[in-house]
Amino acid sequence: MVTENTTGQALARQPHHELTPLLLSVPQTARLLGVGTTLCWEMVHTGQLSSVRIGRRVLIPRAVVEQLAGVHAFEPMRHDRSEVGDASSQAD
Repeated sequence: MVTENTTGQALARQPHHELTPLLLSVPQTARLLGVGTTLCWEMVHTGQLSSVRIGRRVLIPRAVVEQLAGVHAFEPMRHDRSEVGDASSQAD
């Protein structure tokens, strides 16, 4: 099923990055990163998250969030068969 917006355009056909604004508020950024707003504000104040100021608003560029998520992406864990033990090498 394809979701449509108020103008009848199909939203499911648009890439995700086109649906996300170019600049995100601190609460929006926190939700995307899966962290609390307090931590997100701390990251802005310490410079871990680059931000821009427009009037009184502090906004984080989407590209910064995407880069941070890529840098901190989890790698799948690999199990070394020598650590687990291979059943064929066990003697009866």
